[in-house]
Amino acid sequence: MGQLAACCLIEYPGDRFLVVWNTRAGGWCLPGGLVEQGERAVDAARRELREETCIDWRRFSEVYSAPHSSPRARADRVHVFRPDGSPPNGWRPREGERGRPVAWMERDELLRVSPFREFYVGMFAAIG
Repeated sequence: MGQLAACCLIEYPGDRFLVVWNTRAGGWCLPGGLVEQGERAVDAARRELREETCIDWRRFSEVYSAPHSSPRARADRVHVFRPDGSPPNGWRPREGERGRPVAWMERDELLRVSPFREFYVGMFAAIG
């Protein structure tokens, strides 16, 4: 089996999504990263969200999983999780890793600028 990755799809009213600058890929992407040895994909999504955005959300549901074939991807397959329930008290996304800012981006803009556009197009088509 190939390398797995997990990411979080966090939507804000107005069709805006939480994104992180990915220095390795050179563009904006959903918060996430590689699943470590022995780690469940949902736990990797939770860990990466906390590391990259300083948000400690507890519960998630998997909403999409598909192969990832972008030349800039390090994983063969990505699992996408959406947080369950209300946001944690006092949550405010902020840069958790130096040089990797966070932002809210509309869907169309994300699809225009992300190095992982093709994966996101399939994801949005599948989940609506």
